[in-house]
Amino acid sequence: MTIVELSKNLSPEVKEKAMGCKTVDELLALAKANNIDLSADMAEEILKSSVGGDLSDEDLDAVAGGKNDCHQQSITCGSQDMKNA
Repeated sequence: MTIVELSKNLSPEVKEKAMGCKTVDELLALAKANNIDLSADMAEEILKSSVGGDLSDEDLDAVAGGKNDCHQQSITCGSQDMKNA
């Protein structure tokens, strides 16, 4: 399971608690308390990826492909120009 897949299955409350974890042991304890199968290696990877700063839920959704900031797309298809397709 990847970090993105794991994140999609977490409740907002568990995500918030996970973002507050500072050590692998804290993150593993949180996972165990919530019946989440998490290895020490993945917990370490999660903590390393969060060192750059906390991401908001909106940021996480954007990274996971859940957001499109394009207000107007233009797609050329054959001889037609399709707006907002």
